[in-house]
Amino acid sequence: MLLILYLFLFVRVAYRPQYLVDYSLIPFKTIVHYATHEMMNSGTRIINVFGNVLAFVPLGFLAPVLLPKMNGFKQTIYLSASLSLLVEITQYVSKMGQFDVDDIILNTLGGAVGVAMVWFVLLFLRSLHH
Repeated sequence: MLLILYLFLFVRVAYRPQYLVDYSLIPFKTIVHYATHEMMNSGTRIINVFGNVLAFVPLGFLAPVLLPKMNGFKQTIYLSASLSLLVEITQYVSKMGQFDVDDIILNTLGGAVGVAMVWFVLLFLRSLHH
């Protein structure tokens, strides 16, 4: 988890497009920008979109396994969104990145993917016992 926090706060600054202001509050604005601007480096798009999703998959996967109170989909989604919001606020306040609501959306999606993986693993294991 510390590695993820480090990546969000320090490494991503190098990939931050210079045309963006320090915050983006319009949902899907940055995602649409990445999808429609062919001139942008494809590595930047991959890091920003898929990186934000993948970064929170472990949280979504591990939270239900390690934290008994996080055994539901909603609880894990709330945890993912809350931690992502905390990271975004920290980036904005520390000037080590930009606050982007799309990052929160993508991070939360990553948490959802992680918890879905847990459910599929559990369903698979249950099917082996029947």
